[in-house]
Amino acid sequence: MVVFDWAGTTVDYGSSAPSVVFDRVLTAAGLHLTREEINRPMGLEKKAHIRQLLSSESGSAQWQQLYGRVWNEQDVDKLYETFEATLHTAGTGSEVTCWATIWDPEQDTKRSLENHDNYAAAALVDPELAAGMPVRLAVSSALDAVAHAVESYWARHTNAVSRALALEAIRTVMGSIDQLFAGAPAAHDAMARGSMLAGLAFSNTKTTACHSISYPLTMHYGIPHGAAVAMLLAPVLACNAPAVQDLDALLGALGVADAAGLQRRIAGLLVRSAQPASLEGWGVARSDLAHLAGLGITKGRADNNPVELTPALIEEMLESIYPMATIPCAG
Repeated sequence: MVVFDWAGTTVDYGSSAPSVVFDRVLTAAGLHLTREEINRPMGLEKKAHIRQLLSSESGSAQWQQLYGRVWNEQDVDKLYETFEATLHTAGTGSEVTCWATIWDPEQDTKRSLENHDNYAAAALVDPELAAGMPVRLAVSSALDAVAHAVESYWARHTNAVSRALALEAIRTVMGSIDQLFAGAPAAHDAMARGSMLAGLAFSNTKTTACHSISYPLTMHYGIPHGAAVAMLLAPVLACNAPAVQDLDALLGALGVADAAGLQRRIAGLLVRSAQPASLEGWGVARSDLAHLAGLGITKGRADNNPVELTPALIEEMLESIYPMATIPCAG
């Protein structure tokens, strides 16, 4: 299996790209299923997902009408081969992970689906495919990769290998991210390598508080995923600092002295790429912060954070980035 990855969840609200790929594959075969029908088996291994779609009431009826017979395993194999050749935006570093996501606005939640059969046997990451990306998207995508690596470094499930991968990913991205503003080809190469290394890191550990708290910000206010997690890096770092193993190594990779320095660095990158660096700038209502904080505890992410999260603590973090203000837990 070969998967191509470009840009990531920063451009893909709701991480809908996998369902887009399934839709393209089915459309090429003459089948037309709704997004809801396509998403229903999401999280299954891809061949199993295809079988479920062909077995659905709509899928099986359309197949019979088109081909005059029921589908078989050769048909599954053919659709699978088409799927694997499709260029898609499954997520920053996702080509080396086993996850898919489902966003459910009606239930006010985002679910992460894990299936080890989704690991690719091989992954091709071509930085030339990102050469024409707008700076805003390139920076947001890069910061998402940094968040993956940073969160992997301090996750409860961290280990020596994931920490080494995370540090190299952070150094690679943060050391070249400024070159994106000049459109330097070397910068896109560094972003591609860094995001892949970050993917390898967090595929071992999962993410933590930054991702958990960011989900409702994207769902309710449409803040691009990369920008949402990036704004949360500094306040979460401030809270986690006492529990982070070899904090100096992490700060050194980030190129900052402390959480306040990281907040300034992230804000500068967002503003230079024409993105707000505060929740207020993204149009978030201050009166919504308590509600957003309550939604910020995501199972599998919040409980992977080295410091216990509570709605009150999350609300403090959100307050700290509402306008740029003091960072909670800093001391």
